[in-house]
Amino acid sequence: MTQHHQPRFITFEGIDGAGKSTHIGFVADYLQQLEAWVHPHLQPDLTFLFDVPLAVARARLDATRDLDKFEQERSDFFAATRNEYLRRAAQFPERFRIIDATQSIADIQVQLAQLLDVLLEQSVATV
Repeated sequence: MTQHHQPRFITFEGIDGAGKSTHIGFVADYLQQLEAWVHPHLQPDLTFLFDVPLAVARARLDATRDLDKFEQERSDFFAATRNEYLRRAAQFPERFRIIDATQSIADIQVQLAQLLDVLLEQSVATV
């Protein structure tokens, strides 16, 4: 019988200086090792990373709505988050495509369609 496991959502709570980032790094490494052991060949074929400088993201949010609790985090939090996404993209360049999200919606959608067409053509070629 196949076991089905529910996805898990993990949070880290604590004030600055409590060691959250140290422990987050440990858990990330631990989960990465577990991932490599459990399903080393199960990764997405394609990951889109919509990259935008923090100043642009802030301006867009400020122009469209009141910021929620998450969006009110300090700039260094978002800089670190962006850097982690870019680190992952550099770690897995074969599947990550970094999209310049400062472009217009139409330009981004043209780029997405082109990237998807390439992926689908590769899928047909390997069948």
